[in-house]
Amino acid sequence: MVVNSLNGVWSYRVGKGTWGEKSVPFSSAPVGHSEYMRKFDCDLTKKKVFLRFDGITYAAKVTVNGIFLGNMLPYAEYTFDISESVKEKDNTLLVEIEDISPVFGPSEGWENYGGIIRDVSLLCCDENYIKSVFFKPAFNKDFTVKGFALDVETALRNTKYTVALFDGEGILAEYSTDSTSCFIECPSDTKLWSPDEPNLYTLRVSIDNSDESYTEKVGFKTLTRDDRKFYLNGKPIFLFGVCRHEMYGEFGHTVPKELIEKDMRMIKEVGCNFVRLVHYPHSRDVLDVADKIGLLVSEEPGLWWSDLSSPQIQDESLEVLRRTVLRDRNRASIAFWLSFNECHFDETYMTKAAQVCRDNDGTRLVSGANCMDDDDTKKYFNKCGFDFYTTHPYSNTVKRAERSAEVLCEKPLIFTEWGGHDLFNNPKLMSEYIQRFGQMYRDGQLAGAFYWCWASMYEFGRGLPACVDGVLYEGLVDTERNKLLAYDAFVNSWHDIFYPPNYEDTYWYTPLGDLRGEALSHISGGEDSEKMFANARAAIERYPGNKRFRHMRVGPMLKNTELSNKPYILSDGCEVVFKGANASEISLIGAVSMPKGYPISGEYGEEGAKMTLIFKNGEEKAFPLRNGIEFTTAMMTYGPSRIDPIGEKTVRFANYGYDKNHENYIINKLNISLGGLYDIESVKFTSSDKGYDLLIYEVYAIK
Repeated sequence: MVVNSLNGVWSYRVGKGTWGEKSVPFSSAPVGHSEYMRKFDCDLTKKKVFLRFDGITYAAKVTVNGIFLGNMLPYAEYTFDISESVKEKDNTLLVEIEDISPVFGPSEGWENYGGIIRDVSLLCCDENYIKSVFFKPAFNKDFTVKGFALDVETALRNTKYTVALFDGEGILAEYSTDSTSCFIECPSDTKLWSPDEPNLYTLRVSIDNSDESYTEKVGFKTLTRDDRKFYLNGKPIFLFGVCRHEMYGEFGHTVPKELIEKDMRMIKEVGCNFVRLVHYPHSRDVLDVADKIGLLVSEEPGLWWSDLSSPQIQDESLEVLRRTVLRDRNRASIAFWLSFNECHFDETYMTKAAQVCRDNDGTRLVSGANCMDDDDTKKYFNKCGFDFYTTHPYSNTVKRAERSAEVLCEKPLIFTEWGGHDLFNNPKLMSEYIQRFGQMYRDGQLAGAFYWCWASMYEFGRGLPACVDGVLYEGLVDTERNKLLAYDAFVNSWHDIFYPPNYEDTYWYTPLGDLRGEALSHISGGEDSEKMFANARAAIERYPGNKRFRHMRVGPMLKNTELSNKPYILSDGCEVVFKGANASEISLIGAVSMPKGYPISGEYGEEGAKMTLIFKNGEEKAFPLRNGIEFTTAMMTYGPSRIDPIGEKTVRFANYGYDKNHENYIINKLNISLGGLYDIESVKFTSSDKGYDLLIYEVYAIK
């Protein structure tokens, strides 16, 4: 297929006025009725000639050489067969656009732009050509790549074609067939696509003994749901991102490719893994960048507080949705389809929209972006077969979001919009929202959140507090992508939740004592696994007055020292046993508890545990471990203050931590004299069930 651009200077007039000139593609303020004319020549050596429009706003009628080709709806891609009407020389293409009067198209929610907003092309090909290709990746049970299914439609039946999949070094898989559907296995080391590793391959479908072929970048990715979570390639993922309009400064919907890439890379650098493309289909160029740099996206047909009960709005929005799904279903970056934005529910439309998406792409999830009542949301989303819930919890408090998470509990929940003017100038409230969302995510209540909105934009339909002088100031950046007040609060708060500091770099350790004797090996007991230690940290966060410990992320774990990386945790009802040795003295390295312990809490002198020596002759001797005497708290800070936990019989062995602002800990050494040299079979530590979590790093036997 030969592609020739028809972009450039066209003749142009408003209404039936005087002809002037206009450069296509373009976006401009709506003018009502306008007409665009272009003369072109055509190489007729190919039997088939098509005219393709990548997008107009908002309704158009197209003729070539006076022959009516059809009407076009907004944003969607249209291809017209002009093989019978085109001439070799002096063809006249006329496009008539309505940009104010269409029932479906112009919106109240953002500034409208009329025009031929995207590329116009002339496509010349043989009589037999590839009409469509549907790429469907397949996976093994462990989510390694198995291969891909392919549906291929050619202009003539029983066409033999060859499928090839390429990486940067050559052909990974190749297959020839004349079937409309086939399955092709891939090598076992074929890489997955994800935001962290956006691996792309080149798919080529070629008609045998012909120059006709189809080429597209594809990736192997699957996004599924189970209960209240999403899974990307089999692994849980929280979708966090922003809502992005296809507007940039004064460019309207016709944004240059280099600015699209700059915009999307800025969003990626914020830390997002998702961009909700609002509220209409965006250009192919946006999807190209999303595929390349690793950003999941969603698309929708262009609805905003629209009357979904209107047959015309239903039919036209469903057609735009259908065309968008067909255009972009092979894209690795597409996560799911959203069938509407902020409209009163209409069961007929919602059911039809879900079916349109599944009929044309059975590989992806379907929902809608919604701000209606939670109970109605649950009812209609379930009834109409939507795969997950959405809501827009705009408020100056997180309570509305919390209620939605309680009600919408049978499927994954995404806040497809949140933020707005309530948070725009309030970094403190922004941080509070994100911290709460992080907790909801950890509690399994929330599967995603998309901030409204990425960039300020022109909007003249509403005033304060959202809009000032015709600009909607609710973005993280302004219309030219300069950072605004909310930017840093958004970036830092999300970063703290999903990208915790690299504690290998921030860890500090100051030894204050020496080790003596023979280290006793651990035999049994103690919550020494990662899971048990995580439970202990979680217990700290639930501790009364937990604001004193609200910044604990790691807890008292060591790195690269002479002691155990993780202490053995002696919790209520627990015991820890070490192998014995000949000794006259036992040295306990730890002698701390978290967080309960002197001087933070617990009765002074209260027994938190006991150490029992089992001698080889069968006799036993017990020693109490008492709060403030044989052990103290492990915490070196309490809230905003440094503290100095002192045990009557302990000495400080080391200070250490991960973030000197928040996480600072101590290790004590407790030496217990036995009054003589004994042959010890084992050393056992037993909890006294008083709520102390004692930490034991090492036990030494000293002769």
